[in-house]
Amino acid sequence: GVLFWASTGIQWRDLPERFGPWQTVYERFRRWRDDGTWATLLGALLRSADRAGLVDWSLFCVDATTVRA
Repeated sequence: GVLFWASTGIQWRDLPERFGPWQTVYERFRRWRDDGTWATLLGALLRSADRAGLVDWSLFCVDATTVRA
């Protein structure tokens, strides 16, 4: 449910019923955010992609919608 929410951008309350109660899915997301699970997953994915030669560390992007210029 969390991955569906993240990939679609829908509101929590609009999650399809197949994922269970939206409150449960949200609480899981919040717990994982607060305990560092998401940061750990991202780090593992980046390390794996880097070992496979899929990451070009010379490239980067700053999203001007969230950074004051």
